[in-house]
Parts: sequence; C-alpha cells; structure tokens
Amino acid sequence: MRASKVARWALATCAASGLVASPLTASAESTPAGSSGSAIGRAAVNPAQVSRLNALSPCQDIVFYGLRGSGEPLDDRTFDMGGKVFAAFNGLAAQLPGRRIAGEGIAYPAQAVEAVITRYYFEGIDVGVTSVMQGILRRSATCPRERYVISGYSQGAMVAHRAMFAMAKDSRYVNALSRTVAFLNIADGDRVANEMGRHYGTSKEGSFSFGVSWAVFGLDGNSYKPTKAKVPAALQPKWFSICDSGDIVCDAIKGAANPLGGVGIHTSHYGSDSTAVRDALRPIAQSVLAKAALPEMRLTTSQLPMPVLGASYSAQLQGLNGVAPYRFTLPSGQRLPAGLTMSSTGQVSGIPTSLSPAAFSVLVRDSKGQTIRPTVTFPMAITFDEVSLGSTVTTQYRANGYNFTSGLGMFTSGDGANPTSPVLSGSPLFQGPIEFTLVQPTGPTLPRSASNVRFDIGYLDAAGSIRISWYNATGALIGSTLTSTYGVAPITLAGSGITKVRMEQVFMGAEPAGYAIDNLIDW
Repeated sequence: MRASKVARWALATCAASGLVASPLTASAESTPAGSSGSAIGRAAVNPAQVSRLNALSPCQDIVFYGLRGSGEPLDDRTFDMGGKVFAAFNGLAAQLPGRRIAGEGIAYPAQAVEAVITRYYFEGIDVGVTSVMQGILRRSATCPRERYVISGYSQGAMVAHRAMFAMAKDSRYVNALSRTVAFLNIADGDRVANEMGRHYGTSKEGSFSFGVSWAVFGLDGNSYKPTKAKVPAALQPKWFSICDSGDIVCDAIKGAANPLGGVGIHTSHYGSDSTAVRDALRPIAQSVLAKAALPEMRLTTSQLPMPVLGASYSAQLQGLNGVAPYRFTLPSGQRLPAGLTMSSTGQVSGIPTSLSPAAFSVLVRDSKGQTIRPTVTFPMAITFDEVSLGSTVTTQYRANGYNFTSGLGMFTSGDGANPTSPVLSGSPLFQGPIEFTLVQPTGPTLPRSASNVRFDIGYLDAAGSIRISWYNATGALIGSTLTSTYGVAPITLAGSGITKVRMEQVFMGAEPAGYAIDNLIDW
C-alpha cells in the first residue's frame, strides 16, 4: 500500500489546490466557544470551571492537551488548539459540571501540508510529541490527583498517536498514563487497520482502514515514527479514534479514489455539530464522572486567631486534600508580625511585638510535590481612629462589618486613661451601654456571624463592674460574663453564631469614671 501512485497524486492535488492547508484555518475550523447553531459550541457557557492552562495554574480535575491540525494558526480564541479540537474541549467541559478543567494548546509547528515533502513537517511532529510528553510528565508529578485528556486533529492526531507509543515504552510515564482518561484522535493520519480501542464515525475498522502515513511513501517521520502496532491493551479502553468514510487523511485508501471529496470530508466534518465527536465525548465524560470530584489542595486555616501584643501565641496551619506531610515556607519578601515565627510544619508561634502585617503568603508543598501559595490573614482590629474625637458613632463602621446601634450616643474619646486612644465610649460621660451587631461589609443591612469576638475594655476602676452579653441571629442569649480585673480587660467571646454584643455597667455608677472599648475584632 505504501507508494500508492493514486494516494500520492491525491495528496499533491490537495496541497496544490489549497484544499488541505487553507480550509483548516477557515471559520469551520476555528469556531470559538459560544458560537450559535452548534450544540457543542453553545456549551461554552457551562457549569464546569474552565480556564486556559498556564505556568501558574493550580492543580485541576482535568487538563486537556489539544493539538491543532496542519496549517491551523495559533489562536487565543481556541486556546491554540485549533477549531475542531477546541470544540471537543468545550463539548467535554459541558458534560462535567463542577469540575475544574484547564486546556492547553500545544504550540508545536503544525506545518501546512505543502511541507510534507520536507523534513520540517516531521520535525514539527517531533516537537509536538516532546512538548506533550514534557508537559504531562511535569503536571503529573506536581499534581498527583490530576487527570488528562490528549486530543489532536489530523497532524495533531498523529502527534498524539506517536506520543502515546513513546510514553507507553517509558517507565517514567506509568503514573501519567494511569491518570490519562482518554486519547481523542480526530482524523488520525497514523490510523492503523484493526488497531483496537474505540472507533467512531462512518469509517469502520477493517483491513483497509489506514491513515495517510501508510498510503504515501515517505510519511514515516524523523525521531518519532508511525507504527503498525496495535494500541497497548492497557490503553485500549482510553483510545478514541474518530474517522468518517473517505476522509483523505484517516481513511486514505478509500479517500484516494475521490481525493477532492476526501479533502472535503476531512475539512468539513468533525466540527461542533459532529455526531461522531459527541458520541466519543460521552463515555469520556462518564469515565470522569464515575470518579469523585478531585478536591483542590488548600489550607484549612486561611485566617489565624488575632495575636495579643506581648502575650504568648501559637496557631497551627494545616493542609487539606494533599498527601501529608506538608512543608511550609515563607516566600521571598513575606514576613510575619514581629516576634512571630513559622516552623516547617506550619506552627506559628512567639510573643508578638507588632500586629503588622495583617496578611502574608505561605508556600505549602505536600509529600508528592503539589504546591500552593495561599494567603493567610489575621483579623483586622477596629481602633476607632478613622473619625474625629468627639464624633458620635452609629453606622461609621458598617463597612468594617460592625453596625453600632444608633440612639445610644456613643462617641470617640482621646482620654489617655483608656486602652489606646482614641476609643469608643458610652455616654453621657462614659456612663451608657455600647452595643453592636455583626454585618456584611459588602451588604451592611445583611447580618453575619462569628465564632469569636475580641476587644479591650478599659479603663476599669472596679472588678465585676461591666457586664458583656452576646446573642445569636434569633436574639437568643449565647453567654454573659462580668469583667474581673482592673485597668484594661482583654475580652474574648466564643460561641456558635455570635451576631450581637452588648456592654453595660451592672448598675449606674459601677464605673463612676466610665468605660470604653478598643481593638475590636472577630473571626
């Protein structure tokens, strides 16, 4: 079959007429996600969390490697995958609600068909094979829960075909191949008769079902060559080949009998309205859905309790969804509040001499090498220094998440006897109650709740003089306590669903000089 004069004439005719190179870049080949009139194109707005893969992408549930066909340009609109593969990418994402799916178009030199008689065509295929293999090896080592789909159209399918055999022979790729859900080959020029796996489209498996690599002399490649070997048994359930009868590239023997028609089939079929593509995507999606959603590695403690100046502090950072043990380090340029340090196990401890900075980034690496860089915060304390002394405070701190009850006449004072000037005081003359509710900073009329609320009360002249009560969203009392010290009393309230706090003297005159609060915070 190699050196078929009819096949060679067909290929030359296609190249000379531009019917192979040009149509691959036409609108039918580069339909962007969201195009109307297309079942798969309309699926671009889908419940999956779809993104384009880059060097900073976190670990995903699925990474889809796409390989465009001969002559298709690199195009941001198709993630550099080419129109047909991008349509398949969107079609798969539409069937995977809630999954995190990133796509990467392999930027190999997909030479136009005219270059097939030169070494450059096959050098481009070699680059594509190497790029796919390096990418999946790197991702599989960094993200131990990630799964993969490798898909190509025409020349891109030949890249995927040769990459599959190269990985199958290399022990370094055992893990990556075990987590590869599918090889989705569309109009594969390396197609082999009776190669096994799953086949879709009108060109059925048979003894003459060969791709163009086997019909035209010289299409054997440089470093990575086609092979007539069957798909390895372990990968056969993951091998999805799509070809329509008479396609000049994937059904080359039959296509050579009508080369112009074969070119038309190759360039106009397999788009977003292709029944064969949809039929192939369905079991791939089912294979993904049969497994639990892959949770993203994260911290369970993205906010730490607020330190107290001069007091011993200890808090533990803890990873989740990775493989323990975890290692914690501070990236360059990041620091903790003065006096605190972080161990490699994520223990933050020390005696703080500052409450700044209020946030820092941390590098977290699990035992399999998966790495994340989340931001850890301390709650932001309200110090009442944003308004002028003597200002009556009612709703000024809603944007910070606190709505002080109007009508109680609270005001800010610079009295040096109080904790840290300025402070929020009761009235008149520091005699009244101080009361606030927790609200959403982005929607101040909406309530929120906390498990801990902390503030300072001062300056106290008597023990047991101030009652603090805290309530839930229904107004039910969660707890009540009395101050038990003189001077400044640090108060921490704990309970499920704290939404309101009230502070008042146990009786009029219990604190003749009055009282005030400062450094309000919750978490």
